[in-house]
Amino acid sequence: MTAVIQANFAAVVGTFIVDETLRVISADDAGRETLEYGCSLRLVLGRLCTGSMRLNAQLLDDVLCGNPSSDLRLGSVGGADVALSVLRVASLDGSSHQAVVVLRSEQSNRDNIGKVQAACALTATETEVLRLIYKGLSTVEVAGVMGVAKTTVRTHLRHIFDKTETSRQSELVHFVASWQAS
Repeated sequence: MTAVIQANFAAVVGTFIVDETLRVISADDAGRETLEYGCSLRLVLGRLCTGSMRLNAQLLDDVLCGNPSSDLRLGSVGGADVALSVLRVASLDGSSHQAVVVLRSEQSNRDNIGKVQAACALTATETEVLRLIYKGLSTVEVAGVMGVAKTTVRTHLRHIFDKTETSRQSELVHFVASWQAS
């Protein structure tokens, strides 16, 4: 496996299989490399550690309860947002909890949104709406996150459509994902 693989708008930078104590059972080459060369994820006594007691507890809970944690943010490393995803799997003997933990970098998404913001003269609020829509949230969910009415989000979205010359959310997401300045 190469060090960085493009997958669904995010780069996978390491994959680990852990048990119910976060002990690493297996890691791919990219995962081992990531642990060696530093990021906010490391091995402590053979266990995966985020460097934060709160995040460690959340990761452990996700492994034990089978909660997929698609938004376990580890912070920023080298200008890229680093996050973990957890997928619980059955152990071969069925006696323990195991999970696949995927470390991913989301640098390209943030870069594209920033480039679209600059090129299309989006306001800060329009950029925030775009970022949340790009993450897959509905207009109602965006309104809840931002603490505004859904009609306000729709107004911002109309402005974004005008400025990006798009007309649907799916078209807007594709526009950002495939952004290349002319």
